[in-house]
Amino acid sequence: MNSLALLVLLFFTIATALALFWYAYTTFLSTSRTFVTIKAAVLFAENNTLKLVVVNPGPNSANINAVYLNGIQCNLTNYVYVEPGAVAEVDAECPRVQALSAQGILVANGYSIPFVASIS
Repeated sequence: MNSLALLVLLFFTIATALALFWYAYTTFLSTSRTFVTIKAAVLFAENNTLKLVVVNPGPNSANINAVYLNGIQCNLTNYVYVEPGAVAEVDAECPRVQALSAQGILVANGYSIPFVASIS
């Protein structure tokens, strides 16, 4: 074999190895992380209660660690542990907001998920 054929063979082998590595890495990454989705967020003005509807698409369960509204941490009124494929409601007592909507962050399994809560 001449040097050009060896170079092509080496390039093909390295490209195949990188493709297999990337496939294995992304497959592992997708099965190890769980990101919940927020379907609805409403802050009730009369009692300053925030209600979030959270969906866990899987593959692992999710713990709701904290809720922040306008940068201030809310007090969770129920401990939420969301099973894979389940829908759960997160209730929290938050500070009074003087606006039509409020920006917030839900912390689940250590990941921050932003949301906008409507005020009713």
